[in-house]
Amino acid sequence: CSDRVYHSFRSLGEYSAFFRFLNIDPPSGLSFVIDTTGSMSDDIQATKERVFSIIDSKAGTPNEPSFYILVPFNDPDYGPVYKTSDAKEFKSYISSLHASGGGDEPEMCFSALQV
Repeated sequence: CSDRVYHSFRSLGEYSAFFRFLNIDPPSGLSFVIDTTGSMSDDIQATKERVFSIIDSKAGTPNEPSFYILVPFNDPDYGPVYKTSDAKEFKSYISSLHASGGGDEPEMCFSALQV
């Protein structure tokens, strides 16, 4: 790749186009483990907004992930694991989360982190 082509992509901020041009997939993912128990009812919206902010801050940069993973956890289970390479689809899935249940068993946060 010539220096001129490289700098033309960089000057446009088109990192994903540059990687596609070179047939390179940035080997990074962005994962979230989110508590969806009832105790999160006051905090779930703020959590979603923070997740969206993180995703949006990486869009169009060299740090934009090539995939996104979500592992929700609740009492007494975790999952299902959700994975996609589409940020818009991921944000839509995050939007569908709601807080419910909980209070009767330990939350499986460490098991969710291990996934």
